[in-house]
Amino acid sequence: GLFLVMERLFLGKVFLKVGKVIALPITFIVVITTWVLFRNEDLSYAFQVIQKMYSFNFFDGKFAMNNDFVVMAVLALLISFFTLTKFTKQFQEKIYDHQFNPASRWLALGTGVILFYVSLSYVSALEFNPFIYFRF
Repeated sequence: GLFLVMERLFLGKVFLKVGKVIALPITFIVVITTWVLFRNEDLSYAFQVIQKMYSFNFFDGKFAMNNDFVVMAVLALLISFFTLTKFTKQFQEKIYDHQFNPASRWLALGTGVILFYVSLSYVSALEFNPFIYFRF
């Protein structure tokens, strides 16, 4: 909430001046940090998680960097920062243009259904449920 108020008061203008290359990573860091606060019930544990996130010491035996993690991390980065370049922004605008022909609509619908099914089957196979909203 505080970050949104700051963005409305002055930070939005600062971000426009410094550009996307600086504004986007700052916003990303603020969002993932506040998600940790939102996700954890214990504030002291949340601060331990944040401290661990920014210590960049991931290899203490509690973290396994396997192929699943690498694939998910690369996909998350690609999706999160997709519109950083002019080409990818134009590509996104073309995709979200409201003048789809019928074949493109069916292709988009089929792709979405397949991705939803794959995501849902992957998440349901895990013992850990990553959806924070199910806790309320």
